[in-house]
Amino acid sequence: MPDYRRCVQQALADFPRRGEATVARRGPAVADVMGGICENGGSLVVTAALDLFVRTCGWPIESRSLQLRMHDVSQAQSGPSDFEIPHSAFKGPVLDLIGRCRQAGADWAVSICLALYAAVAAGEISLGESGVAVVLFSEIPQAVDFGRPCVCAAIVLDALRALRGGPRDAARLATLAAAGGTEVVGISRMRIPLTSLCAEEGGALFQIRTRPKVEFKPFALPAGLTIRALRTVLDRPTTRDRLIEAARCGELGARIIGDLRREDGLNVDDSFCLAAISPEDWVERYRDRMPSRSNRAFSVATFSTVRGLPDGNGAVNLVKVRSRTEHHIYENDRAWKFVNAMSRADRVRTGEQMTGVSHLVCSSHWSHSQRCGIGGVEVDRISKGVRALGPAAGLFGAKVTGGGAGGEMVALMQDVEPAHRALRAAVEAAEQKSQKPVQVYALYSGGQDEALASLADLLA
Repeated sequence: MPDYRRCVQQALADFPRRGEATVARRGPAVADVMGGICENGGSLVVTAALDLFVRTCGWPIESRSLQLRMHDVSQAQSGPSDFEIPHSAFKGPVLDLIGRCRQAGADWAVSICLALYAAVAAGEISLGESGVAVVLFSEIPQAVDFGRPCVCAAIVLDALRALRGGPRDAARLATLAAAGGTEVVGISRMRIPLTSLCAEEGGALFQIRTRPKVEFKPFALPAGLTIRALRTVLDRPTTRDRLIEAARCGELGARIIGDLRREDGLNVDDSFCLAAISPEDWVERYRDRMPSRSNRAFSVATFSTVRGLPDGNGAVNLVKVRSRTEHHIYENDRAWKFVNAMSRADRVRTGEQMTGVSHLVCSSHWSHSQRCGIGGVEVDRISKGVRALGPAAGLFGAKVTGGGAGGEMVALMQDVEPAHRALRAAVEAAEQKSQKPVQVYALYSGGQDEALASLADLLA
């Protein structure tokens, strides 16, 4: 990673400060633990902040423009990437804004610019008379996900809000940051920026729901347990379209169940979502009445439109609406059981209880793979290796998250050296079979950010 102080000093020389105001922020990378892609179906989601950061520093400049500079750990040898965009672009057509980023070869800036576009349109951030220079330092390599687009957007918005003044509303900032990340990822992931923005004050783990209203609070693992995030590359990556399809099939499934409930004389209001359906209700009332497959023609004829489903007619555009809907329903149930089990384990931990938690984690991995087509052989090997060693080795399951084109996972484990050795053994065995490296990342550990403290001294 380039030296933080040296990079800021160079940026101050390249983009001279107007006045003395300067702000610095950092945001950790984020991985889904449970719930994940079911966020928009109202599912409970458990997220983890990681010890892998994007840092940013910003200050006013004379020109009426946003000057972005990205220092990327994965491309340190090639130097920083600069992108400048005038204030006027944030009041024009949004497609022009995206085009400016991509024509300049600054795809990394798309999520940031779109988040700011949304914030300006909503009146949350004023561009003002002066421009702003923002320097980013990403420890999250470009090839890695862990929420990078949303994290970058969130911390830049947080820095700009601080420079322009006004109260800090993490949920509102996260909503705007998610608007930027949606263009990159294809689906809204509000849970990512919300976790990253709140980690400094709340810890490493969070419980989040975004429907019918935003609810979030810290979530503590029992003493002696920890989570590790893993990342590898798949021969057949999970495509962006597959992730969009899984989310939109949940939306379509919710609309179909809403109609079935009305047929049954049950009330359905605007807040209805799949999280309201229990696995028991699904099996007894709706599963056999839900089409196993659907296509664009069916959704348009029935509901006018469902965003994100493939265009056109024919078998090639069939989507597995039943299995995707089923994943949403069961994953929400697993997320609640996971949280409740962790709460009980904090008081009384038994081998039987932790075996039950391991089953939840492994079932989530299976459901992502078999019901939604997320993941691949490489992550399956890791999950199977962890499951084979099991609770006796201090490992309680590893599951795919949906991030990193299906190559990102989380593993629940005891925080003791024998368990860490066991995880390394499972990872090394998978690496040998797949011939693909696996990176392992720790949870966010809190504490003072020495880089930001050093920067504060520099700018004082």
